[in-house]
Amino acid sequence: MKKKNRRTNKFTNKKHSVKGLMACILDCISLGTLVAVLVMAYISAGNVGVQLGITGLASLILSVMALFIGISALHEETTFNTLPTVGIVIAVITIICWGGMLVLGGIQM
Repeated sequence: MKKKNRRTNKFTNKKHSVKGLMACILDCISLGTLVAVLVMAYISAGNVGVQLGITGLASLILSVMALFIGISALHEETTFNTLPTVGIVIAVITIICWGGMLVLGGIQM
């Protein structure tokens, strides 16, 4: 008895979401900014200026925007959900990191 090949190709009219790609790109920018700010804060032993705080806040807003764009991209019916899902996961991670940094920074003041 011959085994049936379970991997079959499915041909659909779906394409990758432009909004999902935009959410991933915005999240990568925010994640890169997070790493850069953490490195600069570590090098200066936590004595960073207002400019890095404003950069962090702007990056947090960018992550929130990417989260909303990723959620709206999930509701598109003729697109794959891979990119929006990756964008949402990265956005949630960066929002938690930025929020934690802002809360810890506020506690220390």
